[in-house]
Amino acid sequence: MEKLSGRQKRISDRAPADWVRFGWQGISCLTPPDWSLGAIGGEYKQGYLRLDDGSRPRLEVRWNKQEADLSRTVDKYLKSLGKPRRGLRLRRNPAIAAKRDVRIVSQRAKPNKRMEGFAWSEGEELHCAGVIWVCKDCGRTVIAQVRSYGKEEAVALAQEVLATLEDHAVEGRISWALYGLESEVPEGYALKSQSLMAGYLELAFLKGKRRLRISRWGLAENMLANTDLKEWFETRLARSKREIRWQAQELGLKDHIGLEITGFTRKIPQQLQRLALTGARRMIGKKAPLPPEGLGKVWYCPESNRIYLVECVQDPETAVLEEVTESIVCH
Repeated sequence: MEKLSGRQKRISDRAPADWVRFGWQGISCLTPPDWSLGAIGGEYKQGYLRLDDGSRPRLEVRWNKQEADLSRTVDKYLKSLGKPRRGLRLRRNPAIAAKRDVRIVSQRAKPNKRMEGFAWSEGEELHCAGVIWVCKDCGRTVIAQVRSYGKEEAVALAQEVLATLEDHAVEGRISWALYGLESEVPEGYALKSQSLMAGYLELAFLKGKRRLRISRWGLAENMLANTDLKEWFETRLARSKREIRWQAQELGLKDHIGLEITGFTRKIPQQLQRLALTGARRMIGKKAPLPPEGLGKVWYCPESNRIYLVECVQDPETAVLEEVTESIVCH
Protein backbone atom coordinates (compact mmCIF):
# COMPACT_ATOMS: atom_id res chain seq x y z
CA MET A 1 0.00 0.00 0.00
CA GLU A 2 1.32 3.41 -0.95
CA LYS A 3 1.97 6.10 1.61
CA LEU A 4 -1.09 8.24 2.32
CA SER A 5 -1.03 12.02 2.44
CA GLY A 6 -1.75 13.81 5.70
CA ARG A 7 -5.27 14.54 4.51
CA GLN A 8 -5.93 10.92 3.53
CA LYS A 9 -4.53 9.62 6.81
CA ARG A 10 -6.74 11.84 8.97
CA ILE A 11 -9.88 10.80 7.12
CA SER A 12 -8.90 7.12 7.08
CA ASP A 13 -8.52 7.11 10.85
CA ARG A 14 -12.27 7.79 11.18
CA ALA A 15 -13.52 4.67 9.38
CA PRO A 16 -13.00 0.88 9.18
CA ALA A 17 -9.75 -0.18 7.51
CA ASP A 18 -11.40 -1.71 4.43
CA TRP A 19 -13.52 1.34 3.58
CA VAL A 20 -12.69 3.21 0.39
CA ARG A 21 -12.71 6.88 -0.50
CA PHE A 22 -15.19 8.54 -2.82
CA GLY A 23 -14.65 12.07 -4.11
CA TRP A 24 -16.54 14.25 -6.57
CA GLN A 25 -16.78 18.05 -7.00
CA GLY A 26 -15.30 18.67 -3.55
CA ILE A 27 -17.64 16.19 -1.84
CA SER A 28 -15.60 13.33 -0.38
CA CYS A 29 -16.02 10.63 2.23
CA LEU A 30 -15.13 7.04 3.11
CA THR A 31 -17.69 4.29 2.49
CA PRO A 32 -17.99 0.48 2.63
CA PRO A 33 -16.14 -1.14 -0.29
CA ASP A 34 -19.28 -2.40 -2.03
CA TRP A 35 -20.76 1.10 -2.42
CA SER A 36 -20.13 2.68 -5.81
CA LEU A 37 -21.35 5.59 -7.90
CA GLY A 38 -24.97 5.20 -8.98
CA ALA A 39 -25.83 8.70 -10.18
CA ILE A 40 -24.28 12.16 -10.52
CA GLY A 41 -25.59 15.49 -11.69
CA GLY A 42 -24.78 19.18 -11.65
CA GLU A 43 -21.44 20.85 -10.97
CA TYR A 44 -19.41 22.37 -8.14
CA LYS A 45 -21.94 25.11 -7.30
CA GLN A 46 -24.96 22.83 -7.26
CA GLY A 47 -25.31 19.11 -7.71
CA TYR A 48 -26.37 15.67 -6.58
CA LEU A 49 -24.72 12.27 -6.22
CA ARG A 50 -25.82 8.83 -5.12
CA LEU A 51 -23.84 5.76 -4.14
CA ASP A 52 -25.44 2.30 -4.41
CA ASP A 53 -24.51 -1.11 -3.05
CA GLY A 54 -25.36 -2.76 -6.35
CA SER A 55 -29.12 -2.51 -6.50
CA ARG A 56 -30.11 -0.20 -3.62
CA PRO A 57 -29.33 3.45 -2.85
CA ARG A 58 -27.02 3.89 0.14
CA LEU A 59 -25.67 7.45 0.26
CA GLU A 60 -27.26 10.57 -1.22
CA VAL A 61 -25.70 14.04 -1.16
CA ARG A 62 -27.14 17.29 -2.48
CA TRP A 63 -25.32 20.61 -2.38
CA ASN A 64 -25.60 24.20 -3.53
CA LYS A 65 -23.89 27.55 -2.97
CA GLN A 66 -27.01 29.48 -2.02
CA GLU A 67 -27.49 31.20 1.33
CA ALA A 68 -29.78 29.04 3.45
CA ASP A 69 -31.77 29.28 6.66
CA LEU A 70 -30.86 25.97 8.29
CA SER A 71 -34.10 25.51 10.25
CA ARG A 72 -36.29 26.27 7.23
CA THR A 73 -34.17 23.99 5.03
CA VAL A 74 -34.61 21.11 7.50
CA ASP A 75 -38.37 21.72 7.72
CA LYS A 76 -38.75 21.85 3.95
CA TYR A 77 -36.76 18.67 3.42
CA LEU A 78 -38.58 16.62 6.05
CA LYS A 79 -41.97 17.81 4.83
CA SER A 80 -41.05 16.74 1.29
CA LEU A 81 -40.55 13.12 2.33
CA GLY A 82 -43.20 10.82 0.98
CA LYS A 83 -44.72 13.40 -1.35
CA PRO A 84 -45.81 11.98 -4.72
CA ARG A 85 -43.56 12.67 -7.68
CA ARG A 86 -44.56 15.40 -10.10
CA GLY A 87 -47.22 14.29 -12.53
CA LEU A 88 -48.43 11.38 -10.39
CA ARG A 89 -51.82 11.60 -8.67
CA LEU A 90 -50.92 9.74 -5.50
CA ARG A 91 -51.51 10.49 -1.87
CA ARG A 92 -48.69 11.28 0.53
CA ASN A 93 -47.20 8.14 2.07
CA PRO A 94 -48.47 8.01 5.67
CA ALA A 95 -45.97 5.32 6.69
CA ILE A 96 -43.05 7.80 6.83
CA ALA A 97 -42.02 8.95 10.31
CA ALA A 98 -39.38 11.69 10.69
CA LYS A 99 -37.29 12.96 13.61
CA ARG A 100 -35.28 16.14 14.06
CA ASP A 101 -32.32 16.93 16.31
CA VAL A 102 -30.72 13.50 15.85
CA ARG A 103 -27.00 13.49 16.69
CA ILE A 104 -25.17 12.34 13.57
CA VAL A 105 -21.96 14.40 13.48
CA SER A 106 -20.59 16.25 16.51
CA GLN A 107 -20.08 20.00 16.37
CA ARG A 108 -16.58 19.43 17.69
CA ALA A 109 -15.71 17.34 14.62
CA LYS A 110 -17.13 20.00 12.25
CA PRO A 111 -16.60 23.33 14.07
CA ASN A 112 -17.08 25.49 10.96
CA LYS A 113 -20.50 24.14 10.09
CA ARG A 114 -23.99 24.99 11.31
CA MET A 115 -25.83 21.70 11.17
CA GLU A 116 -28.74 19.58 12.26
CA GLY A 117 -29.17 15.82 12.14
CA PHE A 118 -32.33 13.98 11.22
CA ALA A 119 -33.72 10.49 10.75
CA TRP A 120 -36.73 9.03 9.03
CA SER A 121 -38.16 5.64 8.20
CA GLU A 122 -40.71 4.12 5.87
CA GLY A 123 -42.36 1.15 7.46
CA GLU A 124 -40.10 -1.59 8.84
CA GLU A 125 -37.81 -1.99 5.84
CA LEU A 126 -36.33 1.41 4.95
CA HIS A 127 -34.48 3.61 7.46
CA CYS A 128 -32.55 6.81 6.76
CA ALA A 129 -30.38 9.15 8.81
CA GLY A 130 -28.46 12.19 7.76
CA VAL A 131 -27.36 15.73 8.30
CA ILE A 132 -28.06 19.14 6.81
CA TRP A 133 -25.34 21.74 7.22
CA VAL A 134 -24.15 25.12 6.07
CA CYS A 135 -20.37 25.42 5.77
CA LYS A 136 -18.89 28.73 6.93
CA ASP A 137 -15.70 28.12 4.90
CA CYS A 138 -17.07 27.37 1.42
CA GLY A 139 -20.65 28.61 1.74
CA ARG A 140 -22.13 25.32 0.63
CA THR A 141 -25.42 23.97 1.95
CA VAL A 142 -25.21 20.17 2.05
CA ILE A 143 -27.92 17.58 2.61
CA ALA A 144 -26.47 14.08 3.08
CA GLN A 145 -28.27 10.94 4.14
CA VAL A 146 -27.47 7.26 4.51
CA ARG A 147 -30.06 4.54 3.87
CA SER A 148 -30.25 1.22 5.67
CA TYR A 149 -32.54 -1.75 5.18
CA GLY A 150 -34.17 -4.29 7.45
CA LYS A 151 -32.53 -4.54 10.87
CA GLU A 152 -29.45 -2.52 9.90
CA GLU A 153 -29.08 0.54 12.14
CA ALA A 154 -29.30 3.71 10.05
CA VAL A 155 -28.14 6.22 12.66
CA ALA A 156 -25.02 4.25 13.58
CA LEU A 157 -24.09 3.76 9.92
CA ALA A 158 -24.69 7.42 9.12
CA GLN A 159 -22.51 8.47 12.05
CA GLU A 160 -19.62 6.41 10.68
CA VAL A 161 -19.96 7.52 7.05
CA LEU A 162 -20.81 11.20 7.55
CA ALA A 163 -18.06 11.75 10.11
CA THR A 164 -15.67 11.43 7.15
CA LEU A 165 -17.68 13.71 4.84
CA GLU A 166 -15.91 16.82 3.49
CA ASP A 167 -17.45 19.47 1.24
CA HIS A 168 -14.50 21.54 -0.02
CA ALA A 169 -10.79 21.47 -0.72
CA VAL A 170 -8.50 20.39 2.11
CA GLU A 171 -4.94 21.77 2.14
CA GLY A 172 -5.62 23.26 -1.31
CA ARG A 173 -6.50 19.93 -2.94
CA ILE A 174 -9.81 18.40 -4.01
CA SER A 175 -10.31 14.64 -3.86
CA TRP A 176 -11.52 12.89 -7.01
CA ALA A 177 -12.06 9.21 -6.24
CA LEU A 178 -14.39 6.71 -7.88
CA TYR A 179 -14.37 3.25 -9.44
CA GLY A 180 -10.98 2.45 -7.94
CA LEU A 181 -9.30 5.71 -8.99
CA GLU A 182 -8.06 7.83 -6.07
CA SER A 183 -6.45 11.18 -6.83
CA GLU A 184 -6.14 14.75 -5.59
CA VAL A 185 -6.22 17.80 -7.87
CA PRO A 186 -5.14 21.32 -6.87
CA GLU A 187 -7.97 23.72 -6.15
CA GLY A 188 -8.65 25.96 -9.16
CA TYR A 189 -8.77 23.14 -11.72
CA ALA A 190 -12.46 22.73 -12.65
CA LEU A 191 -13.92 19.56 -14.12
CA LYS A 192 -14.51 20.10 -17.84
CA SER A 193 -15.63 16.62 -18.92
CA GLN A 194 -15.63 13.01 -17.83
CA SER A 195 -15.84 9.54 -19.34
CA LEU A 196 -17.01 6.85 -16.91
CA MET A 197 -16.96 3.46 -18.61
CA ALA A 198 -16.33 -0.02 -17.29
CA GLY A 199 -12.86 -0.36 -18.79
CA TYR A 200 -11.89 3.29 -19.08
CA LEU A 201 -12.14 6.28 -16.79
CA GLU A 202 -11.18 9.84 -17.71
CA LEU A 203 -11.43 13.13 -15.80
CA ALA A 204 -10.49 16.30 -17.72
CA PHE A 205 -9.89 19.59 -15.89
CA LEU A 206 -9.37 23.18 -16.96
CA LYS A 207 -7.64 26.13 -15.29
CA GLY A 208 -7.55 29.10 -17.63
CA LYS A 209 -5.89 27.69 -20.75
CA ARG A 210 -4.16 24.90 -18.84
CA ARG A 211 -5.60 21.41 -19.29
CA LEU A 212 -5.14 18.48 -16.94
CA ARG A 213 -6.28 14.95 -17.68
CA ILE A 214 -6.31 11.82 -15.50
CA SER A 215 -7.03 8.51 -17.24
CA ARG A 216 -7.21 4.90 -16.09
CA TRP A 217 -7.55 1.73 -18.17
CA GLY A 218 -8.66 -1.60 -16.75
CA LEU A 219 -7.67 -5.11 -17.88
CA ALA A 220 -4.20 -3.80 -18.67
CA GLU A 221 -2.64 -7.26 -18.78
CA ASN A 222 -4.74 -8.07 -21.85
CA MET A 223 -3.81 -4.81 -23.59
CA LEU A 224 -0.10 -5.42 -22.96
CA ALA A 225 -0.16 -9.14 -23.82
CA ASN A 226 1.70 -8.73 -27.14
CA THR A 227 3.47 -5.41 -26.57
CA ASP A 228 5.17 -3.29 -23.94
CA LEU A 229 3.98 -0.06 -22.31
CA LYS A 230 6.02 2.26 -24.56
CA GLU A 231 4.83 0.65 -27.78
CA TRP A 232 1.24 0.57 -26.48
CA PHE A 233 1.36 4.30 -25.72
CA GLU A 234 2.96 5.23 -29.05
CA THR A 235 0.52 3.07 -31.04
CA ARG A 236 -2.72 3.73 -29.20
CA LEU A 237 -2.36 7.21 -27.74
CA ALA A 238 0.53 9.28 -29.10
CA ARG A 239 -0.61 9.03 -32.72
CA SER A 240 -4.25 9.77 -31.91
CA LYS A 241 -3.52 13.20 -30.37
CA ARG A 242 -3.57 15.44 -33.43
CA GLU A 243 -2.64 18.77 -31.85
CA ILE A 244 0.28 17.38 -29.81
CA ARG A 245 3.22 15.27 -30.98
CA TRP A 246 4.22 13.10 -28.03
CA GLN A 247 7.55 11.51 -27.23
CA ALA A 248 7.92 8.82 -24.57
CA GLN A 249 10.92 7.89 -22.47
CA GLU A 250 11.00 4.93 -20.11
CA LEU A 251 11.02 5.90 -16.45
CA GLY A 252 10.24 3.98 -13.26
CA LEU A 253 7.14 5.32 -11.47
CA LYS A 254 5.74 4.20 -8.11
CA ASP A 255 7.97 1.10 -8.30
CA HIS A 256 6.32 0.21 -11.61
CA ILE A 257 7.21 0.29 -15.30
CA GLY A 258 6.46 3.81 -16.46
CA LEU A 259 6.95 6.50 -19.07
CA GLU A 260 7.71 10.19 -18.99
CA ILE A 261 5.97 11.83 -21.94
CA THR A 262 6.70 15.18 -23.55
CA GLY A 263 4.49 16.87 -26.12
CA PHE A 264 5.12 19.50 -28.81
CA THR A 265 2.49 21.30 -30.84
CA ARG A 266 1.60 20.25 -34.40
CA LYS A 267 -0.18 23.54 -35.17
CA ILE A 268 1.67 25.56 -37.83
CA PRO A 269 1.02 29.07 -36.38
CA GLN A 270 2.28 28.00 -32.98
CA GLN A 271 5.31 26.29 -34.54
CA LEU A 272 6.21 29.50 -36.39
CA GLN A 273 5.79 31.53 -33.23
CA ARG A 274 8.03 29.14 -31.34
CA LEU A 275 10.65 29.30 -34.11
CA ALA A 276 10.57 33.10 -33.98
CA LEU A 277 10.97 33.06 -30.21
CA THR A 278 13.83 30.58 -30.53
CA GLY A 279 15.60 32.90 -32.99
CA ALA A 280 15.09 35.90 -30.71
CA ARG A 281 16.49 33.98 -27.77
CA ARG A 282 19.59 33.02 -29.78
CA MET A 283 20.15 36.64 -30.80
CA ILE A 284 20.27 37.73 -27.16
CA GLY A 285 22.47 34.82 -26.16
CA LYS A 286 19.92 32.64 -24.37
CA LYS A 287 20.45 28.96 -25.06
CA ALA A 288 17.75 27.50 -22.79
CA PRO A 289 15.17 25.57 -24.85
CA LEU A 290 11.54 26.62 -24.90
CA PRO A 291 9.24 24.53 -22.69
CA PRO A 292 7.08 21.82 -24.29
CA GLU A 293 3.33 22.15 -24.84
CA GLY A 294 2.60 19.02 -22.83
CA LEU A 295 4.03 16.91 -20.02
CA GLY A 296 2.80 13.64 -18.61
CA LYS A 297 3.36 10.37 -16.78
CA VAL A 298 2.15 6.89 -17.72
CA TRP A 299 2.58 3.70 -15.72
CA TYR A 300 1.37 0.10 -15.49
CA CYS A 301 0.36 -1.30 -12.09
CA PRO A 302 0.31 -5.14 -12.15
CA GLU A 303 -1.27 -5.34 -8.69
CA SER A 304 -4.41 -3.53 -9.81
CA ASN A 305 -4.09 -4.61 -13.48
CA ARG A 306 -4.47 -1.01 -14.62
CA ILE A 307 -2.68 1.62 -16.69
CA TYR A 308 -2.68 5.20 -15.43
CA LEU A 309 -1.98 8.46 -17.27
CA VAL A 310 -1.63 12.01 -15.97
CA GLU A 311 -1.26 14.66 -18.66
CA CYS A 312 -0.84 18.45 -18.54
CA VAL A 313 -1.22 20.49 -21.74
CA GLN A 314 -0.95 24.21 -22.58
CA ASP A 315 1.69 25.87 -20.43
CA PRO A 316 1.96 22.76 -18.23
CA GLU A 317 2.92 23.09 -14.58
CA THR A 318 5.56 20.53 -13.62
CA ALA A 319 4.70 20.85 -9.94
CA VAL A 320 1.03 20.07 -10.63
CA LEU A 321 1.96 17.03 -12.73
CA GLU A 322 4.18 15.67 -9.96
CA GLU A 323 1.62 16.43 -7.24
CA VAL A 324 -1.29 14.76 -9.02
CA THR A 325 0.81 11.75 -10.00
CA GLU A 326 2.02 11.32 -6.42
CA SER A 327 -1.55 11.52 -5.08
CA ILE A 328 -2.85 8.60 -7.14
CA VAL A 329 -3.15 5.38 -5.13
CA CYS A 330 -2.86 2.66 -7.76
CA HIS A 331 -2.78 -0.43 -5.49
